[in-house]
Amino acid sequence: DPDISGNHSTGTVIGNSTSGTVENINIINGEVDGQTKVGGIVGIKYSGSITNVSAGITVTGQDDEVGGIIGRSEVSIKKSDSNGAVNGTDNVGGIVGYNAQGQIENSKSSATVSGDDDVGGLLGDGEDVTDSYARGDVTGSGDDVGGLVGDGGDVTNSNATGDVKGVGDVGGLVGDGESISDSYATGDVEGASYVGGLLGDTAFGSVTNSHATGDVTGSDDYVGGLVGSGGDVTNSYATGNVTGSNDYVGGLVGDGESISDSYATGDVKGVGDVGGLLGDTAFGSVTNSYARGNVTGTDDYVGGLVGDGGDVTNSNATGDVKGVGDVGGLIGDGDDVTDSYATGNVTGTDDYVGGLVGDGESISDSYATGDVEGAGNVGGLMGDTAFGSVTNSYARGDVTGTDNDVGGLVGDGEDVTDSYATGNVTGSGDDVGGLVGDGGDVTNSNATGDVEGAGNVGGLIGDTAFGSVTNSNATGNVTGTDDYVGGLVGSGEDVTDSYATGDVEGAGDVGGLMGDGESIKNSYAAGDVTGDEDRVGGLVGDNSGVVRKAYAEGDVNGNDKTGGLIGQTKASVRNSYSEGSVTGNNKVGGVIGINYGDINNSYTVSDVSGNNRVGGLVGQNGEDAFSNENEDFPGRDGLIKDLYWNKEVSVNSAIGREGGSDIGSTKGGDSITQGVISGLTTSEMQGTSAESNMGALDFNGNWTTVSGDYPEIQD
Repeated sequence: DPDISGNHSTGTVIGNSTSGTVENINIINGEVDGQTKVGGIVGIKYSGSITNVSAGITVTGQDDEVGGIIGRSEVSIKKSDSNGAVNGTDNVGGIVGYNAQGQIENSKSSATVSGDDDVGGLLGDGEDVTDSYARGDVTGSGDDVGGLVGDGGDVTNSNATGDVKGVGDVGGLVGDGESISDSYATGDVEGASYVGGLLGDTAFGSVTNSHATGDVTGSDDYVGGLVGSGGDVTNSYATGNVTGSNDYVGGLVGDGESISDSYATGDVKGVGDVGGLLGDTAFGSVTNSYARGNVTGTDDYVGGLVGDGGDVTNSNATGDVKGVGDVGGLIGDGDDVTDSYATGNVTGTDDYVGGLVGDGESISDSYATGDVEGAGNVGGLMGDTAFGSVTNSYARGDVTGTDNDVGGLVGDGEDVTDSYATGNVTGSGDDVGGLVGDGGDVTNSNATGDVEGAGNVGGLIGDTAFGSVTNSNATGNVTGTDDYVGGLVGSGEDVTDSYATGDVEGAGDVGGLMGDGESIKNSYAAGDVTGDEDRVGGLVGDNSGVVRKAYAEGDVNGNDKTGGLIGQTKASVRNSYSEGSVTGNNKVGGVIGINYGDINNSYTVSDVSGNNRVGGLVGQNGEDAFSNENEDFPGRDGLIKDLYWNKEVSVNSAIGREGGSDIGSTKGGDSITQGVISGLTTSEMQGTSAESNMGALDFNGNWTTVSGDYPEIQD
């Protein structure tokens, strides 16, 4: 049991060794005290090697380079172990304090180790470590503290199981190092910044086939369940809970590069740039990876998988996510997402909140199923995208937003194709849609949830300034407290081969298909429509484009300019019809409330009622140039041609005027009627009788008779 005291280069066997081999030494017990370069066996060795050496010695150094076997080494160390206690300031290790050149192989330490900077369970500061392990707890009052290595090179097939505490660059295996492969750490890790369950920080290295299972806590930034800050991670995992008191916090990596074939299962808490797998990456991507823990951030950029990052492919997250802005079930803010999903509920208190992505680029073949809550730019799949698209994807959760741009799939975005949303959508502001709040083209897509908002509210899209809707549908009920409310689109442009079946309620510019729109072709609306103000229609409230082969089935209730098909039109209507009852106050028609365009080859069987200007076909046709009622288009003509209405269920007048009476003109002289304008009975308009009594309709191309029912539009 040697008890050695010295100053510089102190060891129980050799103080200073310049050459030769140190081997086959076993000292079970003892103490060594010194100033610097203090070791349990050797103080300092410049050349040769150390092999098969064992020490159970308590080693204390008042300064740096203190180790359980050797204080400072410039040689390789093999098959050696230490099981005492090691205490020093800087460069303190369970086997070697500072290893300048050689590597450590097949060695182990169960010593408890404490110091200031560069403190490790096996190696304080040095080069590569292979096939080695450490079992003792490690404590450093400064930086570069690790369960195996404080500051070092590559580590291969090695592990550490002790708890680790330090300040900066703190890791369960390595505090600050290079690449790590086939290695693990199981102890809990505590530090300030750059804290990881396996590796605290690496400037250029990577982690492969490795894992960490301990809980990780950082009082500052760059905190990760596996790596605090580093490079690529492959085929690795972390299972501990991760807590950071600042930014860049991740279940696997706090701040890093690309991650593939990896996972994290612990809960994650931080401030900003917080992710279940990765907190932040500037240029990296995530592939074939997942996260299972709940994620909580008190600032922006919070995601179930990635807080702020790049592309994500074939990856998923299942935990609930909470943050402020840029919050997503998979990614808070990122780039493209492919073949990925998120199932947790997502809550943000600010803008850009999504079930999969808060703010991102394109999404394809992906989905989200959790409920989503946020302020503005909130979506069941994605909150916002400036330039991206969504393809073959879906969202199933309910969506709630307290501001504008809220959608069942996308809050504010661009094109959507082959996608759907099933959740109910509630927005307190404008641009609220069952699929998209504010967006571009929508193709082969649908929404089934009920939708509530203020203005620009639609069962599929709330508002689209330049986009079109093709082969899409919405089936939920739609409610708006302001203008531009539609069963499919609140305010938009072209709709083709699409439909809406839900009931619709709003103020003005309310329609069963579109509140305000342009071209509508081969489309229909089936829900009842109610508007408290003007321009209310079974198909569209206010229309400025061509309507072709379209129809409305629902009952319509409005105030001024109310029509079974269109409340107000400024364009042409062809080969269309309406069926539901129509009730309004002024300018009420079975087809159009007020017409500034031309209508032909159409019919209505709507029961029409109102107070002023009530017509079986049109409430008012054209506008008096000298009107004193401040109408929209004074002096504009209205043309109706080849139209039919059911006079048995409606009024006798095709066109209304004050009080509503026989066929006649509007209040001015700008009404133009051409061709056949005919009121028929039910029997005359049904079955094969329709073809002979409604001869102005083209039954060879656009219309077909139906036994016991009214004519239908041919595809």
